[in-house]
Amino acid sequence: GPCNEPCDQKLKCGHDCIGMCGEPCPRQCRICNKHIVQEILFGTEDEPDARFVFLPDCKHL
Repeated sequence: GPCNEPCDQKLKCGHDCIGMCGEPCPRQCRICNKHIVQEILFGTEDEPDARFVFLPDCKHL
């Protein structure tokens, strides 16, 4: 089930998942999709350790 630890799985690109363990992995990569992840977070601020929860029903983070 869900937990409060970062997910330790890898995305298809080989980079670390930005989600939480026990949750579906977001498709966005902190490295490959950096501008998208930053915009989701705070507009232009970058928080390197931020974690996201992917909502599969609506596909939002």
